[in-house]
Amino acid sequence: MEKKEKYSTKRFVLSIVAIAVLFCVLMCFFWTALGLLAIVVVGGTVALIIYNGREGSLQLTYEDCPGGLLVTGTTVFETRRIVIPSEVDGVPVIGIDEGAFEDNDKLIEIVFPDTLKSIESNAFYGCDSLSKVNLPDSLEYIGDEAFFGCTELKEVTLGKSTRYIGNGAFSDCVMLEKIDLLNVEEIGMQAFYSCESLDEVIITETVDKIGMGAFFGCSSIERLEIYGGEFLAGGKYEVTAEELSMTAHMINLLTDSLSQYDWERG
Repeated sequence: MEKKEKYSTKRFVLSIVAIAVLFCVLMCFFWTALGLLAIVVVGGTVALIIYNGREGSLQLTYEDCPGGLLVTGTTVFETRRIVIPSEVDGVPVIGIDEGAFEDNDKLIEIVFPDTLKSIESNAFYGCDSLSKVNLPDSLEYIGDEAFFGCTELKEVTLGKSTRYIGNGAFSDCVMLEKIDLLNVEEIGMQAFYSCESLDEVIITETVDKIGMGAFFGCSSIERLEIYGGEFLAGGKYEVTAEELSMTAHMINLLTDSLSQYDWERG
């Protein structure tokens, strides 16, 4: 009688376990079908993270740097929307590290904090689903090839403090349509190379240098406004105040005939 009772108890427990496992499996299939399940492998441990397919319960990784933290990447690579916090445990997030989100082809939107000062080289290189970038006023520096090859990127809004745009920063962003350079002081070499949908460019009086080939291949530019004084291209070709007011002529100089030179204010 006692043996039978033990056997029944064991059988009951196994049945409960089996039902629980079956329930989990079915739920996994259900959440996966809705795009809400991520499998993450960290240090040999497999973890299931259920998250909203649009926003994500995102796990970001960080690294100490002078003055705050750098975002170095994410453990949930499949998320479509990333919101970067302004601080972690009271420490401000001030930068995006080199290659932090490189080749993340699922990323559609990124929300930056108002503490951010720099986006380092290759940070979003090859994120070919990223469609819009609204940079905070605190941002000062965009590194080389930071958004290179973001082929779906249509809109970029620069902050008031952005002073430097690195070499190739937006190269091959073939859907980018408009850029207002606000308070930028230097545009790197090939910064907007082959942005073939770019049809409007505003270069303010703060811009002291335009790197070689910065707008080469931007074949769709129709509106070009350049403010401020004259330029010297390649140290010898003077771009006069009169020429600066001639839109069609300046488009030709900037995107083709004098594009192989650095331009500097005279």
